[in-house]
Amino acid sequence: MNNNLLFNTPSWMFVIALAIPALYILRKNYSSLIAVTIVSLSAVAISGINLAILTERYKDYSYLIPTSKIFNFSFIKSILKLLGLYGNTLIALPFLCDVADKKKIKRFILIALLIVIQINVVGVIGVISTYGERMNYLVYPKLTQTQLINYFDFIQFGELYVLLQMVIGWTIKFTIV
Repeated sequence: MNNNLLFNTPSWMFVIALAIPALYILRKNYSSLIAVTIVSLSAVAISGINLAILTERYKDYSYLIPTSKIFNFSFIKSILKLLGLYGNTLIALPFLCDVADKKKIKRFILIALLIVIQINVVGVIGVISTYGERMNYLVYPKLTQTQLINYFDFIQFGELYVLLQMVIGWTIKFTIV
């Protein structure tokens, strides 16, 4: 974050911004961690939905039409890499011993994975439909996509949504891990 978004911000500011809230949450009990996680992830989901609605006018879904040779080795390799991104779900394994009702755990894990997959698919489709092949050359395509938002020369705060998602996501990640 220091190298890409906030160039002149010293590193110790990020430690204060992420570690102190995480330590405060952890000093409380286990239920406070769950409550903060649920509220934070709900805020991230709501901001993602608002962001998808605000960027809808800038999307061209003809960019999603496949090219002539879509099923080649590179396509299969990229699909396998995308599936490998879900390997971080193993982080939850140490917490399974604290689950009281283990009969329903498979259903809840499946629901959570479907939500995560849906968020990723909608995000990737949104970026591809906005930029097409140009998205390969952008460092943060989602952040760049939000800079397009302009309604009535008044609503121009799309970056706020992405920064909110990033900061809350990192805080929850470092608090849980």
